[in-house]
Amino acid sequence: MTVLLEKDEGQPKVHRMRMIHLAESDFNFIIRLLWGREFMRHNEQTNGIHKNQHGGRKGWQGQSAALKKKLTIDVARHYKEPMVIIDKDATACYDRIVTHLVILTLIKMGMPTTHGKFMKNFLSEAEYKVKTAKDISKGFYKCKHGSGQGLGWSPPNWCSISDVISRATEAHCLGMAMEDPGKLEVSQRNFDAFVDDVNAGLSKLGWEQFLGSKWVPIGESLLQQAEPNVQFYSDLLEASGGALNLQKSYFYLLEIIWDKGKWRYKNNKNVINPMIIKQSKGTSTLEALNPNEPRKILGVTMAPDGSMKGQIHHLQCKTKQWGTLLSKNYLSVHDVHGVFRWPPSISGISGRREHDVSKPMPKSDGTCPPPFLEKTRNKKHHVERLYPCFSQIWRTRIQGSIHYVRYSKTATLSGASKERR
Repeated sequence: MTVLLEKDEGQPKVHRMRMIHLAESDFNFIIRLLWGREFMRHNEQTNGIHKNQHGGRKGWQGQSAALKKKLTIDVARHYKEPMVIIDKDATACYDRIVTHLVILTLIKMGMPTTHGKFMKNFLSEAEYKVKTAKDISKGFYKCKHGSGQGLGWSPPNWCSISDVISRATEAHCLGMAMEDPGKLEVSQRNFDAFVDDVNAGLSKLGWEQFLGSKWVPIGESLLQQAEPNVQFYSDLLEASGGALNLQKSYFYLLEIIWDKGKWRYKNNKNVINPMIIKQSKGTSTLEALNPNEPRKILGVTMAPDGSMKGQIHHLQCKTKQWGTLLSKNYLSVHDVHGVFRWPPSISGISGRREHDVSKPMPKSDGTCPPPFLEKTRNKKHHVERLYPCFSQIWRTRIQGSIHYVRYSKTATLSGASKERR
C-alpha cells in the first residue's frame, strides 16, 4: 500500500509528493531483522561499508557529517588555503535503485543468494494500492525499480550502492585532505554523505597527495578538477538507477584575500562560470554561490564563511510557528501523541480522553471552571497519572490545571491563574 505525503505543507503538487510504502508488520519485521540488523552488523564488524556514508548505520548521525563539513571549512580558513565545496543531492534514491544491481552488491558484501532471490521475487510481483484519507484505491500498480521508502531493506540497499560509489570515487577523483599543525596526522576523504545528501570538497593537500605534484596557487586550478569529479559521481549515480538533482546542488570556490587590513573571502560568483554536467536527459548546469550565501545541506543551514545566521533564522521561524500553535491552545490528536514519552495506553489515558485533550480549550468567565476541567475534577486521578507522561514544555500547563481543579472550585481566577490556564 502506498501513501503520498506532502513535501511542502499545504501544496499537494504531484512532483512534490513523498511515496511511503506500507507493508505488513510481520513482513517488515523480518526484512528489518535480516537486512537492517544481521547484514548491517556483519558489515560494520568487517568494515564493509565505506566511512563516507553516515546514513542507515547504527550509531551514525547526520549531524556528524555536518560537523565534519563545518570543521573542514574552518581549518581551511585558518590556514588561508583555497578550497572548493560541492553540495549534491540525489533524486528519490530509494525509489530508483535497480533491483538486479543492488542484489549483486549485497551478495558481494556477504548477503546470501536466497535473500537476494526473495527480494527480487517480491519487488517484481508486489502489487501496490494507493491509500488516501477517504479510501483505498481498487486498482493497483507495480514498480519496475526501487526498493521503496518505508520498507526495512531500503537503507541497507542504499548503503551497498553508496559503498561502491564511494570506493570508485576515492580511487579516481581528487578529494579533500586536512592535517594537524604538527603534521602528524592527515584526514583524507572525498565526501561526507547522509543517505543521498552529499558534501564533497577539493583542497590543496588533497591535490598534492592525489596528483603527486606541488600546489599551483590558483583557485581556478581546483575548479578545473572539480567539474570532472561531479561528472564522475553523476555517471555512477545514473548507472545505479539514480539521478543527480542539479536544482538542489551547488558549489563554492573559497579563496581568501587580504583586503583593507583584514582577510576576507573573495566574492567570485559572477566571475566563475557554472559547471556543465551531462546527464541522460540532457545537459544541465551547477550553480556557483558566494561564500556568504547559506544553503541547507545535511539538515543544517550554513554558509562557508562561518556564519550561522541562516540556521538561526530557520530555528526562529520554527519557534514562532510552535508559539503560534501554543497560543491558540489547540492540539490535534497527532500532536497529543507526539507529546507523550510512551503510548497513551501505558500512561492510563483512554482514547476518549485523547479526544478531549485535542479539543480547543473553551473560554471561561472566571467564575466557574470550563467543561474540560470540570470533567478533570471528577476524575482528577487521570490528570495526576497523565502528568509524568508529558514533556517538560507541557508540565507547566498540566500543573496549572491540577492546581485550578484542587483549589479553585468556585473562586474567581486571578490574572496569573488565567495565564497559567
